[in-house]
Amino acid sequence: MYDLYFNKEGEPIDLKEWSRLRSYFDYRFVGQTYVGRKKNSKKRKMVSTIWLGINHSFLDGEDPVIFETMIFVTQKGKVDFTELYCKRYHTLAEASEGHAKAVKLAKTIKQQRYDTWEKDFSKKRREQAARMRKGK
Repeated sequence: MYDLYFNKEGEPIDLKEWSRLRSYFDYRFVGQTYVGRKKNSKKRKMVSTIWLGINHSFLDGEDPVIFETMIFVTQKGKVDFTELYCKRYHTLAEASEGHAKAVKLAKTIKQQRYDTWEKDFSKKRREQAARMRKGK
C-alpha cells in the first residue's frame, strides 16, 4: 500500500491526523525569513519553508518528499507569490538546512518576469531534448 500522508518526523499518518496537524499554523512552518531592504522595497524577498505532509515524490521506492522551500518577491510590503525558487525535501533536517541555503540565495537571486522565465525555461527544455536525441 502507498502511504500519502506523513507527519514532520516522516511517519505515515491518516487523512484525519494530517488535517488536524495542518490546522496548527506553527506546525506547518519550518522557517519564514524576509531578505532585503526595508518593508516596502521591491527588492525584498520572502523565504518560506513549510511541511506539506503529503508525499510529493513521483518515484516508486523513494522516501516521501514532504517539505518545500520557496522564495517569493514582495510588492509594496505584501508577498506577491511570484515564485523565484522552489526545492523540496524528504526530512525536517534537510528542510531546515535548505531554508538556510535559500536565505543566502535570496540575497543574490534576481527577479525575472514570469513570461521571461517561461521563455528561458522552454529554451532550456528544447536544448535538453536536443542533447538527449543526440545521445549526450
